[in-house]
Amino acid sequence: MDDAEHLGSVDPWYDLNGNSPSSELRVSLLGTAVIPDVSAAGAPTMTIEGSCLCGSVKYEVHSDLSDSGNCHCSMCRKVHGAAFATYATVAPENFSWVSGKESVSFYEASPGACRMFCSSCGSILGGTDSGRVTSVTVGTIDGDPGTRPRSHIFVGSMAPWFQISDDLPQFDEWPPGDEWA
Repeated sequence: MDDAEHLGSVDPWYDLNGNSPSSELRVSLLGTAVIPDVSAAGAPTMTIEGSCLCGSVKYEVHSDLSDSGNCHCSMCRKVHGAAFATYATVAPENFSWVSGKESVSFYEASPGACRMFCSSCGSILGGTDSGRVTSVTVGTIDGDPGTRPRSHIFVGSMAPWFQISDDLPQFDEWPPGDEWA
């Protein structure tokens, strides 16, 4: 199998060498388009679609995503069963459930902050703060999220068996002046 055949099996927001492609890419390598939308002010925005593994839960984000990053904290590692989790920040007013809201369950990971997951298949969908959706798990986005991870956070507690192999900034905890829900 040549590199071109491998590309279809790689998440569209990360290339085979661990580099993130240009943020201008608006059609995923799998051929799924991110749907353009127009804001009230007439400026183009994005409608980003996401879903769980079983397809019971579907959501939309009616804006560009921001502050995407890889979290290596022990909670993210345990909930995802992986070396890290990739999240992107969402403005709560731009998030909406398309279907399956009744199948979404919540786990309060820390006071006021919950992880959302599909009660049927267990897919981690994102996070809430004070009951409002504030982040989505990038792996649940159907197609290109239009953003790239900008850093690795909580590397002070990362899995001892994992080695970061990209050039993104690394922070032992939250980046200075930053905090994601």
